[in-house]
Amino acid sequence: QVHRVMISILPLKERSLQYTAALTSLWVTISSGLHLGWTSPYLPFLLSKDSPIPITNDQSAWVATLYMVGGPFGALFTGVFLDVIGRKTVLLASSFALFVSWMLIAFATTLHELLIGRFFAGFCDGLIFGAIPIYFGEITDPEIRGLLSCSITITFQIGTVLMNVIGSYLTIRDSALVCSVIPVIFLVMFIWMPESPNYFLIKGKTEKAKRCLVALHG
Repeated sequence: QVHRVMISILPLKERSLQYTAALTSLWVTISSGLHLGWTSPYLPFLLSKDSPIPITNDQSAWVATLYMVGGPFGALFTGVFLDVIGRKTVLLASSFALFVSWMLIAFATTLHELLIGRFFAGFCDGLIFGAIPIYFGEITDPEIRGLLSCSITITFQIGTVLMNVIGSYLTIRDSALVCSVIPVIFLVMFIWMPESPNYFLIKGKTEKAKRCLVALHG
């Protein structure tokens, strides 16, 4: 029985870096979920008489939809640069972009500034959801790939629900400032994670790819 326990524990130990890298990268999906859920608490507030940025019903539609418009542009950026600068670098860039998007929303004083912030938020999501599945697929073993890939949706929805909670208590500026901490945390943690070995192979850096594979498999 002890032997069976050791067999079940060993794969977890050998794949510890795979789990760590995958779970660390999920922080950006939480931030994406926060952006998606943002309209639920704050769009009604923007339409109210107490709104710091008065908008009409037609303008509120733009606040909601420009987030979706930005997504394809971010995905195109990911598609172009994923093999140029690497999966890890694209995800690190997304953390900076997420921070900027929250700052734009936090300090927006006009409708146009808010719209730019929402568009940029969608752009960030395009970056993230274009890069994370590929990164997961290239650093994880097939046995755990499905489970970790499903966690992308889970953490994304956690972010959406969390925004509805935050929005019940904080102003637009305060919530954006709080949310801007998440991409910073991600950046600090993920910078230590490995690049995809496939990227190194694409670049002809065979030795780096070998070292990366050894690290990922304990």
